[in-house]
Amino acid sequence: MKIYSFAILSIFIWCNPTLAQSKKSPIKFEFEIADGNTLHIKADVKKGWNIYSHYTTSGGPIPSSITLDNATASGQLKEEGKIYTAFDDLFEMEVSKFKDDVTFVQKFEKLEGDVLKGYFTYMSCDDKRCLPPEDVIFEIPVE
Repeated sequence: MKIYSFAILSIFIWCNPTLAQSKKSPIKFEFEIADGNTLHIKADVKKGWNIYSHYTTSGGPIPSSITLDNATASGQLKEEGKIYTAFDDLFEMEVSKFKDDVTFVQKFEKLEGDVLKGYFTYMSCDDKRCLPPEDVIFEIPVE
C-alpha cells in the first residue's frame, strides 16, 4: 500500500508543474573564502526575481542571513550590490531588496578546523509570489 501511495504522489507532483518546479530556486549561489577569514556568498538573481537584504524591517520578508557553525562572525554582514528600497505591494510595507546580483560578505574568526561550515538563509520573490525561505548549506575549505 505504501508503494502504491508513493507512486500516486510522485505522478501527481510530476504532472503538476507548480509543485515540480517549486524546488528550482531563481537564485544561484557561489561560495568562496578570501584572505583566509572572509566569506563571500555571491547570489546570481534570475531576471524578474529578487532577494531581500539582511537589513530588512520586521513584519516583512525573511532577511538574508549567514549562520556559521564552527566559527565566530566578526563585524557586520556587508552587502555588495545595487539595493532597491521602496514600498512593496506583496508585503504592504517598504522593503530593501536586490534585483540583480549581490555578494554578501562576512568576516569570521576562531575557525574550528580547516573547513568553514554553515548555511545561508534567504527568501526570494517575484512581483506576484514568494517562495518559502530556504537554507543553503555550505562547507568551504579554508587555506
